[in-house]
Amino acid sequence: MKTLIVLTLLGMAAAAVLSQQGPAPQQSRKVIDAEDVKIPRSSAHALIKRHKRAYDYYERFYPRIKPPMEVKKEQCENYWPCDQLSEWVGFHQAYQTYFGRV
Repeated sequence: MKTLIVLTLLGMAAAAVLSQQGPAPQQSRKVIDAEDVKIPRSSAHALIKRHKRAYDYYERFYPRIKPPMEVKKEQCENYWPCDQLSEWVGFHQAYQTYFGRV
């Protein structure tokens, strides 16, 4: 508790010192046009490369389809009474209440 009081006082003292110094000097700011920001398409394509797809070998081990349990969890999340009940009693019991066996 004492450290909290000391830290609060130090913070207030630092704020008081910084406020006495006055505002920071303004630097000259240049207004930027929208035309200054745009770059030609050929330059943009040179900067950003599109990632190629991985070889099909990996898709045998990591299929694109979702596991059945994940599909069921998304179904429960999209139906708000099931989602609310899953917060209170858990996913399995909430899913069984609204949709049947897991």
